[in-house]
Amino acid sequence: MKKQMTVRGTLATAVATAGLMASFAVPAVAAAKKITLETILANDTKISANATVSASGATFDTPFFNAAFPVYSARNSKATVNAYGAGGSGAGQAAIMQNLVNFGASDVPMTQADLDAKSYASKGTLADYVQVPVALGGVAIAFHNTAITGNKLYKTNHFNVTSTILAKIYTGAITKWNDAAICAANPKWTVTVKGKKSCALPSSNIIVNGRSDSSGTTYIFTDYLHAAAPTIFTNSASKSSLVTGSNGFVGGSGNQGVATNLENTNNSIGYVEYSYVLLNRTLDSAFVVNKSGVAVDVTPASIAAAAATKPTISSTNFTIVNPLGKTAYPISGYSWVMLRKNQTNAASSLAQAELTVKLVDWLAHNAPGTGVTLGQDVAVSQGYVALPTQAQTATRNALKTVTYNGAVVLK
Repeated sequence: MKKQMTVRGTLATAVATAGLMASFAVPAVAAAKKITLETILANDTKISANATVSASGATFDTPFFNAAFPVYSARNSKATVNAYGAGGSGAGQAAIMQNLVNFGASDVPMTQADLDAKSYASKGTLADYVQVPVALGGVAIAFHNTAITGNKLYKTNHFNVTSTILAKIYTGAITKWNDAAICAANPKWTVTVKGKKSCALPSSNIIVNGRSDSSGTTYIFTDYLHAAAPTIFTNSASKSSLVTGSNGFVGGSGNQGVATNLENTNNSIGYVEYSYVLLNRTLDSAFVVNKSGVAVDVTPASIAAAAATKPTISSTNFTIVNPLGKTAYPISGYSWVMLRKNQTNAASSLAQAELTVKLVDWLAHNAPGTGVTLGQDVAVSQGYVALPTQAQTATRNALKTVTYNGAVVLK
């Protein structure tokens, strides 16, 4: 179904202003004790000297970071947070390995194999990095087909896909919108002609879209396909592009590139982070039949339901695709931030190390009841789901291991 578009152009400024005002506000509870930020969160917007940081990587996070960075900068007069460099998860991993950014972002945590595959002299080993979740979202199955969305049946019936259908589309076994499997998944899409019922879905060819770059969104999507339909989609999860010279798929750079291609091409289908469906008015998203057999829309509630099936995650045990649960959206996942555990050589100064760690901590938290807008509040405004409490706690504990000149930065 089509999503309500968010107004991104003015949101960052609005949230920044509201957040600054809210930081001085007392929660509206008569005669109740004021709830204040705990010490570390209260100090997240304080650094010892002027500093500048930069970040790049997963386009999964772009709407979040584009809105959140100005909010943080408005709170911290000594901080300059450069515009986010959205180049894909693979690019984010490469950038942090080379010390080109203060932190990178990826929808799949970096592994030792990723490091071994690169020849950068500065890359170090996996033990040299801290990796923490920063965003929770869903991968929408976005489509643009005016014969479906313009049909009166679409007003009362959503368009469904299954893991089998998606796996067959992305292996070339299904090429038509009215393939028998798609018609079977959409039993209400029928038309009666001379007393005979037939599938009302269009007979047009499916134009398949995917990422042309190294992508964590592709990792989440292929992780789902392999988990839910392993006999059809036999390849393991990967950041590598699904677009090849022989399969005729259309490639886009970043989530925005795929969303733009879908927006401009009728009869197309693809996968993008949920926020990009909110942003593009002409894009609709399919309901995906989950492991419990229920067709579920991608929404904050259904993404949260998927995350709730796995309360404890880590950088080595993180996948939440294809869970059991009637309300769970099956293509959900976390995005991660990667930074150096020892900031002595990675940061140009103590202040830059402070800004790096404190910004990430701020991004990964909310503080209900305080009236203060933090990073996860901004994330929610952009169509993401607030990180579960356990994930926020795990992030804090990991960030407490980051040091500069032997001293812990976050305290």
